[in-house]
Amino acid sequence: MTMWTEQSLVPGRVAPRWTASSAMRAGGPSTASCVPQVDRIGRSARAAYQWAWDMADLGIHFISVQEDIDTSTEAGWDEFKRYVTFSEMEWRRIKERTFAGRELKIGYGGWPGGPAPYGYRIADDTTRVWENRRKFSVLVTDEHESMVLAAAVALLIDEGVNITETAAALNRRGLHTRSGVPWTTANLRNRLYSETIHDGYVLYRKTDRGVGRRNTLVHADGTPVHGEQVKIGVPAIFSVERAKLLMSALKEVGFRNGRQGDRVYPLSGRIMGLCGEVYTGAGRGWQRSRPRLSL
Repeated sequence: MTMWTEQSLVPGRVAPRWTASSAMRAGGPSTASCVPQVDRIGRSARAAYQWAWDMADLGIHFISVQEDIDTSTEAGWDEFKRYVTFSEMEWRRIKERTFAGRELKIGYGGWPGGPAPYGYRIADDTTRVWENRRKFSVLVTDEHESMVLAAAVALLIDEGVNITETAAALNRRGLHTRSGVPWTTANLRNRLYSETIHDGYVLYRKTDRGVGRRNTLVHADGTPVHGEQVKIGVPAIFSVERAKLLMSALKEVGFRNGRQGDRVYPLSGRIMGLCGEVYTGAGRGWQRSRPRLSL
């Protein structure tokens, strides 16, 4: 029998991280898998049932210690299905309450979570309502990062240098990025074009970041799945006049990155395929709808 402890499971996950193959690797051939409780298999009924069926096909039944369930019997299967239904109901309630709490926080101007935009940091809200302090986080100006942005803007506006020269000047002064690495032209350009500087807000649930686990889920029409986009106001780092001068300077210099004549640059993104997409270079993986250039 294979024993699964709390350390080998991921509580709260919708689907189980461990499968029949991992069970075989962990303890070799087995006839039963034992876990602390049913919801450690998966919060959704679909995931839990699929896992149990896969195990049953291999001749492995499931035992839950806390609920005293053994799927090797008909009664055990009935109990298993009942507790799986309860687990999914609990998961959905938690999900709905979490979503409602996040929406309430956003409505009050709070920060819903995740890293703060460059130039800001996350702090506890000190606003009091009816003698009670609000218990959520907000964005406030970060002194060091706002100073770095001010230095970059001064170079662009007052000295008339381009973005590449600005990034090099910041690196010479030791004014690096938040993670401590030197500035690149593209990185600095993205920070200076941020809506927090020019528009005074952060757009929550952005839909222009492509696909990925950390990106906003969208419907087929491109709208967010979990609510509408929300603009969260932030303290201004620059005055309105200074922000306008910055935008004018950025438009004037464009994306001049100081290319050197004796340096070799890749052709990725510059060769058009017959399908209308651009070649992205040779790679180890296959990307659908994108031609690849075999070298």
